[in-house]
Amino acid sequence: MKIFQYTLFLLILSISSTFAQAPDQLYSQFYAAPLQLNPGFTGTTYGPSIHLNFRKQWPAFERGYTSYGASFSQFAEQLNSGFGLQIFSDDAAGILKTLNISGLYSYNVKVNDELNLKLGAEVGLIQKQLAWEKLVFYDQLDPLLGPIKATSEIAPESLTKRYLDISSGILVYGTSYYAGLSIKHLNTPDESFQGIKTNLNNGLPARFNLHGGTEIILEEETAKKPGKYISPNFMLAWQGPYKQLNVGTYFGMGTLFAGGWFRHTFGNPDAVILLVGMKKGIIKFGYSYDITVSKLSSSFTGGSHEISLQFNFDANRKRDTDYRDCFKMFR
Repeated sequence: MKIFQYTLFLLILSISSTFAQAPDQLYSQFYAAPLQLNPGFTGTTYGPSIHLNFRKQWPAFERGYTSYGASFSQFAEQLNSGFGLQIFSDDAAGILKTLNISGLYSYNVKVNDELNLKLGAEVGLIQKQLAWEKLVFYDQLDPLLGPIKATSEIAPESLTKRYLDISSGILVYGTSYYAGLSIKHLNTPDESFQGIKTNLNNGLPARFNLHGGTEIILEEETAKKPGKYISPNFMLAWQGPYKQLNVGTYFGMGTLFAGGWFRHTFGNPDAVILLVGMKKGIIKFGYSYDITVSKLSSSFTGGSHEISLQFNFDANRKRDTDYRDCFKMFR
């Protein structure tokens, strides 16, 4: 059974690595990686804010997907602008490694007392490294023994690919609602290692993220007592033929928070996401687990684990009530 699992896993990776058509990694705790979701979220705090993210997907496999992320952002009132820096790393079974370093900018437009716009842009440099010797191709497979034959495939001249990546986004928000749209990979960069121009290699497809939510106050925050609120929200992402929809609710209860989401990929139900966490002073910590509900099942994949850690250096001098927005779950 382990030979079958490993062979299936490597076959999926070999196809995506050769033709560069695999979708982007998305965090289940998208609120804890706001710059990856939409560059319009750059600078949602007046003081410095740092987000750290870790995701382990399909740990039941000997080699699974592992993602790391770190971002910094801050709003500059005198410029009415947000500035940010993001570093993202993805390791697919030690076979395909991705490093993304990008700078982000946002500009806030106040339409009236109840409506604001944030326009965001991102420019990044992406590097991909391919471990060709670890790939398994169809001509290597023995029906009984698995991958034991030599392949006739020819390795690319270079196993490292670098390219420029451009993204943009817009946020519309008030004191009780927000909605946004971001477009990643506007320049649809060529990330193929083979350099063959075919219908299967038209560049990295643009990724669209449509997201939104509302904030319902259950108990007002005071100087002596933290507030309570719920935030129903959704995230719809599509990239080429791949689509997914996350729908759920985030609960803020003083120093504690929790949440639950359902993820559907339109072809099948994918996962139930459960979240718990704690917020104290400038530190916010969250843990979530994806329970696989598709035919793969959590017993086959091991589900997915995710950890987020945020340092909001604005928390010591400003409370959530000092902001005229509904971004509590993002701070």
